[in-house]
Amino acid sequence: MKKLSIIFLSLFFLVPLVQAGSSSKYSKILNSNTKSDKVYRTEDLSASIIWHATMLTDEMINAQAREYARIYDLDEDKENQVLEQRRSKRDGKLLFFVSFFTSNQKFADLKDEKAGWDLRLNFGDTELKPAKIEVANAYPLEGAFYPYHDQWSKAYYVWFDQDPKMGAQPFTLSLYGVKAKSILHWK
Repeated sequence: MKKLSIIFLSLFFLVPLVQAGSSSKYSKILNSNTKSDKVYRTEDLSASIIWHATMLTDEMINAQAREYARIYDLDEDKENQVLEQRRSKRDGKLLFFVSFFTSNQKFADLKDEKAGWDLRLNFGDTELKPAKIEVANAYPLEGAFYPYHDQWSKAYYVWFDQDPKMGAQPFTLSLYGVKAKSILHWK
């Protein structure tokens, strides 16, 4: 029984290490396309905002298709189908996956105007509001694609009426609200 416990514990710790190592290319691409920020209240150190935004560039979408093919052991044709499916989601716009948390549940929904959040994309003298915000089904696949997303956060896809190639120039993604504000910078 003791040997069985030791074997089980060994597998418990080794399997995640093997899985994590096989997608290090994906992790590098994810990190280069993701920005994050955390804002805490000084009164009680509760989280006003914890958010992460991943810009779904061509590079990111290609990496997701490869990662999907790796996870499900797909051939090249099926991988290309996944790639086209993920590209079509962008719909010719600039698309972000956003994971968002605030400690006060009354203000926890980016889609709800009553929650009071104002999301903006800024580049040069141009400021854009989202063309569309959609709640994302975060598990299980999106959870694998965005490991920073956790069970306490809400996941969204956010589209802006902007050419997806715009990501090559510096811009900011800003979140303003009564409780806090945060600005993510892409250079």
